[in-house]
Amino acid sequence: MPVRVSDLPHFLNVDLIIRSRTDLEPLVSAMGKRVIVLNVGSENRAYKAYLEISGLAKEPEDVIRAFCKLIRGLPRSARRHWFSAQSRLFDVGVGSVQKGTYWFEISSQTSPSWRI
Repeated sequence: MPVRVSDLPHFLNVDLIIRSRTDLEPLVSAMGKRVIVLNVGSENRAYKAYLEISGLAKEPEDVIRAFCKLIRGLPRSARRHWFSAQSRLFDVGVGSVQKGTYWFEISSQTSPSWRI
């Protein structure tokens, strides 16, 4: 039986998950409409924000670069919340992993942009 394209693993999205000891609402508010807020608030005695970039992207690296560009452009007061966060995680969503494998590589052009 032939494999359908819809059955192959494919990129869905990248969520940015930020965990902090301080309220992340000022950081999220500064990002404005450039992000989709999945959730922001306190969770298990910490503050967390779950975000996605507005718009569509074909590759995980495009989304990670967009997040980095957005964070670099934030006002200093908002970036302080970014730097004081306990963790920042890019969670890459992959769909239909029943057949085959899916992998991607972060290029050397993107890696330096992580140093926000």
